[in-house]
Amino acid sequence: MSPKKACTFLIDEDLAKALKALKARDGAPEGEIIRRALAEYLKRKGVFGRDKAARPRARTRGRA
Repeated sequence: MSPKKACTFLIDEDLAKALKALKARDGAPEGEIIRRALAEYLKRKGVFGRDKAARPRARTRGRA
């Protein structure tokens, strides 16, 4: 397991209720639900989860 950093933020009451309902339905902790949702969002935005093979290769120097 990778080390984790604590993060505190505020959410709307309706989001908090939805998180609690999801926890009751699936049994997953609210923090884990938030981590998964955030990771998926950042992957869709293209800033998280890219492996080295997916990155474009660096250009090599041309000979002078």
